[in-house]
Order: sequence, then C-alpha cells, then structure tokens
Amino acid sequence: MPTLPHPTDRLEAVLLPRAGGFGRLDGPRRLSRATLRAYVDTAYVVHAEPAPIVLRVGQPSAQLLAWQQAEGVCESVFVSACNPFGRRVADPVNDAAMRALRAWLSGRGHRSVDGLGQGDDRAWPAEPSLLVPGGDAALALRLCVRFEQNATVYIGCDGIPLIALHPGLGLSEVD
Repeated sequence: MPTLPHPTDRLEAVLLPRAGGFGRLDGPRRLSRATLRAYVDTAYVVHAEPAPIVLRVGQPSAQLLAWQQAEGVCESVFVSACNPFGRRVADPVNDAAMRALRAWLSGRGHRSVDGLGQGDDRAWPAEPSLLVPGGDAALALRLCVRFEQNATVYIGCDGIPLIALHPGLGLSEVD
C-alpha cells in the first residue's frame, strides 16, 4: 500500500510565508522536520462556546470560520507560552508563563479563549494554549519572539491554520 505524503512534504501547505517566500528559512537556529511534523500532527483545541473547535494545520475549519465571523474577526492566532523553544520545563514555570501571556495580551487589548495543544503521538503532555481572535500574522510572529516559542499557529480569513515559525528559526534539511 503506498504511503500518503505528509503535509510537511509541501511546506507551502503548512507554513505561513515569510517575506521573500519560503527560501528565507535560514535563521541561526534550526528546527528539525520531525519537530515540524509533530506541530502538524497536533490537535489545537479551542474551548469555544457553544462547542470546542479542533484545528488541524493545513486543513480548513468551517467551524472556526463561522466562530470568527460571529466574533467579528477575520483571523486568529493560537499560541502557548509553555516549554520555551521546545524545552520541557516544570508545570509551575509553564503556569507562570501562561499567566504572563494572558497579562501581555490583555494589556494590549487582545481577548483570548482557552485552548489546548495535544500531539497525536502523546509524546508531550498537552499544552495549555490560547486562541487570540483578531490576531494577525504580525502578532503570531511577535508572540513567538516575546514568549520564546518555535512557532505559533496563524489562521487567516480562509480558515486554514498555518505554522508561523519564529523569525530567527531556520528549517533543517534533515530530521
């Protein structure tokens, strides 16, 4: 039986384009393709009302589009402040980071909705996260830098979640 291609085999299907296209994935730090695959193979759950919304990178979400429309926004950002740069830290450190993220967003007039990111392989514990309705691509990248995240998830007006890599992060050619 032939193996289906993984969405990361086509970067344009999963990555938010950077200035100059995808060729500028040459930051001083490198993210492995295996880690990028793990980000794609994650369920991003938004605890929206009246029902949770599950987002998958590269797959349009009619539920999120309808929810965004009801909220009066066209785009959103899904972000966690846990485990900076993919390094596991203790729960109290992650809790403090999430409080700082909430405060930072609130202080700049951004609303947020609780969420959770859970990898399909369950190798990592689920990470508390937030959906920021109305958050744009610039905010997605700013949050990566401010909260030391390899990536956030940006959802545009088409309802397709994309990985927004940290601006200083390159993509490794090998796993």
